[in-house]
Amino acid sequence: MITVQDTTRPYFTYVEGDQDLLFSEYSPADQSTGGDNSGVYAIGRNVSSDQGEDPNSCDFYNFDEIYTDSIYDPSGNWRDTTFTFSVSLDPNQWDSQPADTSVIFGTDVSPDNLGWATAFNPAGVGVNITYEDDSNQGEEGTCEFINYDINRTWTAEDSICGSTINYTQTIHVSPAENQWDFFPDDWQGIYSSNLDLSPENTGGYAEASNPSGLEVIVTYDDDSNQSSDPLNCAHYNFSVDRTWTATEETCGTSISDVQELDVTKPMSLMYTSFPDDIDIDYNESMDPENTGEPTGVDTLASEIPVSYIYNDSLIEDTPTYTIWDRYFELTEDVCGTQTDSDSTQRITVYKEVGVHENNLADRVTVYPNPTDGKFSIRYQFDTPEQITTEIYDFSGQLMRRQSIPVPAGSETAVFDISELTNGLYFIKIGVSGGQFTYFRIVKQ
Repeated sequence: MITVQDTTRPYFTYVEGDQDLLFSEYSPADQSTGGDNSGVYAIGRNVSSDQGEDPNSCDFYNFDEIYTDSIYDPSGNWRDTTFTFSVSLDPNQWDSQPADTSVIFGTDVSPDNLGWATAFNPAGVGVNITYEDDSNQGEEGTCEFINYDINRTWTAEDSICGSTINYTQTIHVSPAENQWDFFPDDWQGIYSSNLDLSPENTGGYAEASNPSGLEVIVTYDDDSNQSSDPLNCAHYNFSVDRTWTATEETCGTSISDVQELDVTKPMSLMYTSFPDDIDIDYNESMDPENTGEPTGVDTLASEIPVSYIYNDSLIEDTPTYTIWDRYFELTEDVCGTQTDSDSTQRITVYKEVGVHENNLADRVTVYPNPTDGKFSIRYQFDTPEQITTEIYDFSGQLMRRQSIPVPAGSETAVFDISELTNGLYFIKIGVSGGQFTYFRIVKQ
């Protein structure tokens, strides 16, 4: 029994009613702080406790402390009251908890790799961490063998009383995603009648693997916009979307990617005939129907219509003739492709100079033609004529001029151009009154 010295200033605080305390909150001094409680005064207090003395035993932390107070109230009523402080060891607390996670099959799922839980006890006692795994992994060879969950139950147990706390971490294990080891590039090619679009000829086969070591099967599927009609351009110019798929057979997971194949029509036009170079007079048409038309065929398909286009270019213009180069290109009427190079026909057009007498050319004969240098001109007139003969080279330059009288009847004149270079020459023969005609002669 403890007796206070002054009842007006009681030594003990009176607390009525039992209380539960955690060990980390408990202190014996807190129960004898002095003071009053609603005018009720404690005269004396007796304290008894069943706390153990060994800090390594559970009863050191879990115990009851019983207080018996002798009190009187303001009315002068004396009584004894008993209340109990029940002290218990603090529960453990998690310091860190590994989060739920997903890993690839084959990954080390031990706590050393994924992380350990940690815990402590506010009372300062040691805490032991353990875990237990509950897995729904299936048998080897099944999808569930590589695609499953692990429920890892963590337990934190204090080392003195063995009290525990628990929580569950979920670890999802799944197969790794397939990956391409080789994927063929997009491909461009030229159409042919025996076109082979198999992977061997268009960049090779795609190859894939699975980092988890699972078997992977690679397949492909083609989506083509080629027309079946040989008179449709899309029969020759088309594309193919080749979808490659890599599937691991255990769970059937797959990846896909597209390789693009582009096919174009080649320059497949070929001439079957081509017009020769040609000389025409000024009054003749230069239309290809008169000077010659090319013909051609599309070697890919003979039924494809083939036509031509052309363009004329003036090469030379002299007083006596013009020279034109006619550039032909074949074109087909399905895709509009053309030959990749021009083919040329040369056209020489001889000009009209002055006024021709309609029958003058019929009265003059030039021979031999070609000549090795000497040639003759025979004249046949009904009346005497003054004949002027001029010889021009291919460029129109005057090389020789001679004027002779010719009697009525037949007359022959001999000319010698042996000193002139070989080539084409023009002979202009004129008569009095201004009529004239032209002849061409070749010296060789």
